[in-house]
Amino acid sequence: MPNLDFNSLVADNRRSSDDFVNATKWAKQFGKDFAYFWKSPEIRAFARALDKKLKRDGSAELVPSKGLGNGLSYDRPGRGKKGDTFIHPLLAIKLAEWLSPEFDVFVKETFRSFIENPEDFAANILINSHNKDRVDRAKQRVLVSGTNKETMELAAMTGVNYAQVHNDRYRGLYRQTAAQLREAGGLDKKETPLDALSTYDLTLNSLANQRAKMIKNPSAIFSIANTLREGHEKDVGVPLEPTWEEKRLRPSQARAIAHASEYQTTLPV
Repeated sequence: MPNLDFNSLVADNRRSSDDFVNATKWAKQFGKDFAYFWKSPEIRAFARALDKKLKRDGSAELVPSKGLGNGLSYDRPGRGKKGDTFIHPLLAIKLAEWLSPEFDVFVKETFRSFIENPEDFAANILINSHNKDRVDRAKQRVLVSGTNKETMELAAMTGVNYAQVHNDRYRGLYRQTAAQLREAGGLDKKETPLDALSTYDLTLNSLANQRAKMIKNPSAIFSIANTLREGHEKDVGVPLEPTWEEKRLRPSQARAIAHASEYQTTLPV
């Protein structure tokens, strides 16, 4: 049997209407029967607890039935050839544990953003990892977060105000402060412009940070960023304006997407 592509295994067996996972097909890919997984008292107890939570949250009315049946966390819409069982992403994590240690690690590493994000985000991480533009942006978002941290540490070591360094980078690139950029991008006060900037913009911001670190002078970041802006305008022939993306991309989300795109381990079965 051919090796398994974990990314495709999740993306190709997702129900688009609610992000539920086709558990029957997941199990078959590993040569297992989902029914045996479902017989576990621990799993049934987990599903009941999840049902109660989803019901409290107002997801839908619970539909009690016998056997595999239907609930808020699991659904078997038909019998025979149409009898595949679909399960909630949180229940899918339990299934991954049962299917394979490698797949378990992959799913948990990818879904760890459950802690910080809405439940439906976890199911979308892997799907987004198939989108090259989204992946490129995620990787640059991770990189700029890292270089921001390095610049902040350098500022602390040299007695420079990091907030000023942060604003100077924006002023050098866009001739706007962070507050002005938030307003221009339609962001609230708690958001950073980096969450909504394009891959190209993230690259420029990261490059400015890296050059300041190379010369060990965070106070020079305005000059560095200004030089980058001038280089862009000379090469492209138009003023550098920030390009805003419709979807926000916070660091935790970016790390999860970048991780999913790079985790290419396959399992021979």
